[in-house]
Amino acid sequence: MAEVSEYVREAKEKINKKDLTLEKDTSKGSVQEKTGIELKGIKAINPANGVEVPVWVGDYVLADYGTGAVMAVPAHDERDFEFAKKYGLPIKQVIMPDSLDVKNPPREDKKNTERETVHVILRNTKNKTVLILFLKDEKWKGLNPKSFIIGGIEEGETARQAAEREIKEETGYTDFKFVEKVSIEIQARFFAAHKDVNRKIHVTTLVFDLIGDKKINITEDEFFTKDSHEFHWIPYEKVAETVNIVDDEMSWKYFYSGGFAFGGDGILINSGKFNDLDSEKAKKEIIKFVGGKEKTTFKLRDWVFSRQRYWGEPIPVIHCEKCGLVPVPEKDLPVMLPKVKNYQPTDSGESPLQIFPNG
Repeated sequence: MAEVSEYVREAKEKINKKDLTLEKDTSKGSVQEKTGIELKGIKAINPANGVEVPVWVGDYVLADYGTGAVMAVPAHDERDFEFAKKYGLPIKQVIMPDSLDVKNPPREDKKNTERETVHVILRNTKNKTVLILFLKDEKWKGLNPKSFIIGGIEEGETARQAAEREIKEETGYTDFKFVEKVSIEIQARFFAAHKDVNRKIHVTTLVFDLIGDKKINITEDEFFTKDSHEFHWIPYEKVAETVNIVDDEMSWKYFYSGGFAFGGDGILINSGKFNDLDSEKAKKEIIKFVGGKEKTTFKLRDWVFSRQRYWGEPIPVIHCEKCGLVPVPEKDLPVMLPKVKNYQPTDSGESPLQIFPNG
């Protein structure tokens, strides 16, 4: 435990000195790297499912909470996600985005249907492109969907088997290999114009790489023909602006960026008896299940002055040798700050005003 104690001491020193490396670097739009150390041999028990979880000490937790422990949710909290990625910790999705297609929403007079679907990102790594399906059937009534290869998962099929079948049936390509599953599952709701029904689908996205150009004839039916669609190979950097269905937009963003923490509301998955609950309702149900109670904690922070951290708090006072600190008389306000050539923070974290003799 000596190693842990030393880490905690160093982390506290950083925070007490208001080390600027723990602050957000607004010029880069990112947070500085986090550090942590595992309490080896110690496990915590998740009260909601009885599963053991590792216990870590991290500087970004100490900075906000001081003492105590918090349950990290790396799939749904940005800072926890970055920490988990750095140390190779499991990132388990428990809230599934519930995306409504506002351009093509479900219709009140249409039948509601549900389906498990697989979406396929088929890449050509030689020229860094992805195969995008451009639907042009008149049934879509001007919506012109542009998507990855999409198909339903039939009874008895795995997502991978369904994906391989759909690639062959819709594109004719037969020479490809499985790469990975995109680690985010999505629920999407929309009106499926080609089948005249409302759809609620559970999306699993898989990535495949094209190996060769060998092809067979596509499988045509009443919903999918040679005339109802076109395929185009789109460069990686253009995929995000090409696909126009919400579930594929999110899947591509997650895959292409290397992942992110989904912090929105949605539907619970991988949560045992709480699966399929709305995440807001699930919070109350889980609190009740573990015998806890809701509590709101307020933290008093100097956020009002945070934008002035490099200048000091904007309260004009005079340091008087006889009277101590006294307010600047109202008649002398406002007090104008001096002009400086360089106002960037120094390693010491001191205000730029320190360079002036009377600063």
